[in-house]
Amino acid sequence: MLPVILHLFLLVAGLLGLYLGAEMLVRGAVAGASRLGISRLAIGLTVVAFGTSAPEMFVSVVSSLQGRASLSLGNVLGSNIINIALVLGLLALWLPIHAQQQLKRFDIPCMLVSYGVLLAVVQFPRGTTSLPGITRPEGILLIALLILYLVIAYRTRRDKSDTHDAHTVPEIRSSSAGMIAWGVLAGILLLGIGSELVVSAAVWFTGNVLMLSERSAGILILAFATSLPELVTSLAALRKGETDISLGNIIGSNIFNSLGVLGLAATVRPLSGIEPGFPADIIMMFAVSLLLWFFLSLRRGLSKSGGLIMLVLLAGYVYRWLL
Repeated sequence: MLPVILHLFLLVAGLLGLYLGAEMLVRGAVAGASRLGISRLAIGLTVVAFGTSAPEMFVSVVSSLQGRASLSLGNVLGSNIINIALVLGLLALWLPIHAQQQLKRFDIPCMLVSYGVLLAVVQFPRGTTSLPGITRPEGILLIALLILYLVIAYRTRRDKSDTHDAHTVPEIRSSSAGMIAWGVLAGILLLGIGSELVVSAAVWFTGNVLMLSERSAGILILAFATSLPELVTSLAALRKGETDISLGNIIGSNIFNSLGVLGLAATVRPLSGIEPGFPADIIMMFAVSLLLWFFLSLRRGLSKSGGLIMLVLLAGYVYRWLL
């Protein structure tokens, strides 16, 4: 009974850390965007997205060091699916989600391209072994592609129209650059600590109460737990009316997961011997992302009905894993 109470306490403490970290990260990101003359969307795609992807980075790198390549890949695939199907699906039930033209024409296609690059790398044969994997040079290639995306995204998104916010919003005007930077770092730190507590508690309950296999736990429970920062941060941004940060956070996180997280994990230690059972997960990742692109581009937004479709697809995906 004592271990159950202890892990429940860790779970509650972790969720509180996620909430506080999300609030601080969104507030600092908005202030930083106003001072630097960078659009809200660019901040969501970079600073906020990278901060909320810290749990995926930690879990995948540790899994790589432990020789659990399948867990590392499963965490990223599951997180990408949950970010779109669950996070954006839930947000759309609250408020219709609309996207800027540049996000529809550049960032979402970049996200899909990152999926394609990842698929090509994972499925490429490895000499004498028939199992797919990611070598260290390929990991470096993934990181290089992420840097290229960041450079292009930054150069095309310097938006001076946002600089007036620094003079009209008191909390931004009174905040120095140092205070803003420390606020963002503190938010990311709280997200990392909170997610670690939540992940630890979730893994314990999965193995000792739910009795799921390690692979199911990695793709379902672990992926959901590491996606909590994206969910909480996007909700916090949406509540403040920062829809660009909310949507940019999800798209940027998925790009960072596909290129940065797995790229770093493979650079630290090559991911070899990945189980050949991931095609269905990759198809699901492409499906929900293409569906999001369809709603944002052709239907001019993700409405409540679109959000419900996302959630139904996710429910079917989860049900397949529990069979």
